[in-house]
Parts: sequence; C-alpha cells; structure tokens
Amino acid sequence: LGDVMISAENGPLLKEVMRTVVAGASGEVIESRHPTGFMKLCLSILLRWCELFGSRTSQEFQEVRQVLVEQIGVVCIAGAVNKKAFPTIESYGNPASRSVMAENANLQLTATKMVGTAFIDYMRDSILPQWQVSRPQCESYAEQLKQGGERFRPFLVDFVKRFRRSAN
Repeated sequence: LGDVMISAENGPLLKEVMRTVVAGASGEVIESRHPTGFMKLCLSILLRWCELFGSRTSQEFQEVRQVLVEQIGVVCIAGAVNKKAFPTIESYGNPASRSVMAENANLQLTATKMVGTAFIDYMRDSILPQWQVSRPQCESYAEQLKQGGERFRPFLVDFVKRFRRSAN
C-alpha cells in the first residue's frame, strides 16, 4: 500500500489528502458538530501513516517521513490548543477530549520511534519556541517525550492546560 500511495501517479493525491488530514488534525477545518471526533480521526490517520512509512528506507519514503514528522510537530501542538475543539480548559476532562489527547500523545511517541531524537529536538528547538514556550518548559517537554510511554500522556494534558492558562 505504501508503494502505491507514493507512486508518481498517486503522489499528488497523497499530498492533497495529507494537507486535508493535517488541517483536520490541527483543527483548521473543524466545521463539525463533533470537532474532537473529527480531530481524532485525522490524528489516527497520521498515526497509521507513520506506522506504514516508518520502517521504509527508500528515498521516496524518506521524503514522505520527513514531511510527516514536520507536520506532526505542528499538528500536535496546534490541535491540542485549538479552541474550537477544546473551548475551555475544563473541556480536556471530557471523554472525547481525553481520547483525542491520548491519540495526540501516541502520534508524538510514534514519530519519536520513527526518527528518534530528531523529532524530540524538532519539538524542543523549533515547534515549542514558535508558541512562545519558555526554554525550561521546552526542555521538560523534550525530557518527558524522551521517557515516553504512559508518563507522557498525562504530562501532555497538563502541559497544554498550563499553556492555555498562561496564554489567557
């Protein structure tokens, strides 16, 4: 399936689909009555693509992996703080929101497995500073992502809540 998706014939379609999925995962195109459901679906698609493309080593797959990793970094923060999907800080506690945040964490952990510390460095040195996250908080985020597993999921929710409170 991966070979078919990145073929010369299907490559342009994959790019268009990827743009749509990325926009949905970041909350840019949420016009749904269930924005968290739509967001989770898009995050799940990105996660499956990581699993599909993650172990491939050809040049074509390397390019797709690079684009995926770059987009995942943006999506995971933009989506997590999206006010359409999460109108209040309290909304992170409802079951649908918890499911979205768990998928967000899983996606970041999968990206870390796919490209190693390059994803962690990208988040710490590029993505988080763009959101005006302090250097100590960037370091803490990177450390938690590096440790991975079940500890990162609750950390991510707490991190996003702190970020939202400080931005208000």
